[in-house]
Amino acid sequence: MEEVIGDIISNDSLYLFSSQRSPKLSTRAIQHLFAKYQQLTGIEHLTAHALRHTFCHQLVSRKIPLDVVARLAGHMKNNGMPNIEMTLIYTQPNEDDLARAVEELSWV
Repeated sequence: MEEVIGDIISNDSLYLFSSQRSPKLSTRAIQHLFAKYQQLTGIEHLTAHALRHTFCHQLVSRKIPLDVVARLAGHMKNNGMPNIEMTLIYTQPNEDDLARAVEELSWV
Protein backbone atom coordinates (compact mmCIF):
# COMPACT_ATOMS: atom_id res chain seq x y z
CA MET A 1 0.00 0.00 0.00
CA GLU A 2 2.81 2.41 0.86
CA GLU A 3 4.33 1.90 -2.59
CA VAL A 4 1.01 2.66 -4.25
CA ILE A 5 0.23 5.90 -2.43
CA GLY A 6 3.78 6.98 -1.62
CA ASP A 7 3.88 9.40 -4.53
CA ILE A 8 0.79 11.31 -3.39
CA ILE A 9 1.50 11.52 0.34
CA SER A 10 3.27 14.71 1.26
CA ASN A 11 5.76 15.25 4.05
CA ASP A 12 5.98 19.00 3.39
CA SER A 13 2.31 19.85 3.90
CA LEU A 14 -0.13 20.00 6.79
CA TYR A 15 -2.37 17.77 4.66
CA LEU A 16 -1.95 14.06 4.04
CA PHE A 17 -2.55 14.36 0.30
CA SER A 18 -1.17 17.18 -1.82
CA SER A 19 -0.27 17.88 -5.42
CA GLN A 20 2.35 19.87 -7.31
CA ARG A 21 -0.20 22.66 -7.74
CA SER A 22 -1.64 22.83 -4.24
CA PRO A 23 -0.75 21.72 -0.72
CA LYS A 24 -4.40 20.67 -0.26
CA LEU A 25 -6.42 18.43 -2.58
CA SER A 26 -10.17 18.80 -2.90
CA THR A 27 -12.46 16.08 -1.61
CA ARG A 28 -13.35 15.16 -5.18
CA ALA A 29 -9.67 14.90 -6.17
CA ILE A 30 -9.03 12.49 -3.29
CA GLN A 31 -12.06 10.41 -4.26
CA HIS A 32 -10.72 10.27 -7.81
CA LEU A 33 -7.28 9.14 -6.59
CA PHE A 34 -8.77 6.37 -4.48
CA ALA A 35 -10.96 5.20 -7.38
CA LYS A 36 -7.89 5.14 -9.63
CA TYR A 37 -5.78 3.13 -7.18
CA GLN A 38 -8.70 0.88 -6.32
CA GLN A 39 -8.89 -0.07 -9.98
CA LEU A 40 -5.10 -0.45 -10.35
CA THR A 41 -4.67 -2.60 -7.24
CA GLY A 42 -7.92 -4.54 -7.31
CA ILE A 43 -8.47 -3.73 -3.63
CA GLU A 44 -12.27 -3.68 -3.46
CA HIS A 45 -12.75 -1.50 -0.39
CA LEU A 46 -9.95 1.03 -0.99
CA THR A 47 -11.52 4.31 0.11
CA ALA A 48 -10.51 7.33 2.14
CA HIS A 49 -12.98 6.19 4.77
CA ALA A 50 -11.32 2.75 4.94
CA LEU A 51 -7.97 4.49 5.37
CA ARG A 52 -9.45 6.48 8.28
CA HIS A 53 -10.69 3.26 9.93
CA THR A 54 -7.28 1.64 9.42
CA PHE A 55 -5.52 4.68 10.92
CA CYS A 56 -7.66 4.57 14.07
CA HIS A 57 -7.47 0.79 14.34
CA GLN A 58 -3.68 0.76 14.04
CA LEU A 59 -3.31 3.42 16.73
CA VAL A 60 -5.50 1.44 19.14
CA SER A 61 -3.57 -1.74 18.29
CA ARG A 62 -0.41 0.07 19.39
CA LYS A 63 -2.07 0.91 22.72
CA ILE A 64 -2.49 4.65 22.02
CA PRO A 65 -5.10 6.00 24.48
CA LEU A 66 -8.59 6.39 23.01
CA ASP A 67 -8.77 10.10 23.83
CA VAL A 68 -5.61 10.66 21.76
CA VAL A 69 -6.99 8.55 18.88
CA ALA A 70 -10.25 10.52 19.04
CA ARG A 71 -8.39 13.82 18.76
CA LEU A 72 -6.23 12.59 15.87
CA ALA A 73 -9.35 11.38 14.05
CA GLY A 74 -11.17 14.65 14.67
CA HIS A 75 -13.81 12.96 16.81
CA MET A 76 -14.69 15.85 19.10
CA LYS A 77 -17.85 16.80 20.97
CA ASN A 78 -19.33 20.29 20.79
CA ASN A 79 -17.81 21.05 24.21
CA GLY A 80 -14.29 20.37 22.88
CA MET A 81 -13.87 17.00 24.59
CA PRO A 82 -12.83 13.87 22.63
CA ASN A 83 -15.81 11.80 21.44
CA ILE A 84 -14.57 8.37 22.47
CA GLU A 85 -17.93 6.76 21.63
CA MET A 86 -17.45 7.75 17.97
CA THR A 87 -13.86 6.50 18.03
CA LEU A 88 -15.00 3.11 19.33
CA ILE A 89 -17.03 2.67 16.13
CA TYR A 90 -13.80 3.02 14.13
CA THR A 91 -11.77 0.67 16.30
CA GLN A 92 -13.83 -2.53 16.60
CA PRO A 93 -11.50 -5.49 17.23
CA ASN A 94 -11.18 -8.19 14.59
CA GLU A 95 -10.39 -11.88 15.17
CA ASP A 96 -6.62 -11.25 15.15
CA ASP A 97 -7.02 -8.53 17.78
CA LEU A 98 -9.02 -10.87 20.02
CA ALA A 99 -6.43 -13.64 19.66
CA ARG A 100 -3.61 -11.19 20.41
CA ALA A 101 -5.45 -10.01 23.53
CA VAL A 102 -5.62 -13.56 24.86
CA GLU A 103 -1.96 -14.13 24.01
CA GLU A 104 -1.07 -11.08 26.15
CA LEU A 105 -1.92 -13.20 29.18
CA SER A 106 1.14 -15.38 28.45
CA TRP A 107 -0.29 -18.71 29.50
CA VAL A 108 2.98 -20.51 30.00
